[in-house]
Amino acid sequence: LAVFDQGTLQYGNFPPFVGDGEGGAVFAWYETDPVLQVRVQHVLADGLSAFPTGGVLAAAADPAVERVEPAMAYDAQTQDIYVFWREMYPSGPLDQWIRGQRLGADGLLGWGESGIEVEAHGEHELTQLKAVCLPGGAAIAYVQKLAEGDQRVWIRRIGPDGTSLWPA
Repeated sequence: LAVFDQGTLQYGNFPPFVGDGEGGAVFAWYETDPVLQVRVQHVLADGLSAFPTGGVLAAAADPAVERVEPAMAYDAQTQDIYVFWREMYPSGPLDQWIRGQRLGADGLLGWGESGIEVEAHGEHELTQLKAVCLPGGAAIAYVQKLAEGDQRVWIRRIGPDGTSLWPA
């Protein structure tokens, strides 16, 4: 079963995936052609794809930004998929921010076509994104590198409506 069968993946990138608790799995990846954009697919227990071939974009395509390093979590009770990614301008890696999206079982975007901002745009590097479902939403953890030798680990808890549940 082809989860992703058009374009190309970033060299060395293997898409994260998690079981859905029903014998299927949920995948998130970023494509490199025509621009770096995050996609999501849910493969059901019977081997059929819940979304169209090639998955669905986590946010409306925007050629002005690169979207990479997706981290996602699946809520088996609601069948919601939470996906978060690092966004940056193609001009430089130290100008980054984090956005996220909630997709329903039907693949529709729950937080608008651009998703929500999790970490504000700034002159820092953001890496090692990890997501997990928690009761009533999801959490994302990541590393913020402000300067050489100055790294911080952050965690944000996001409700199903896209609001921040923990203080920044």
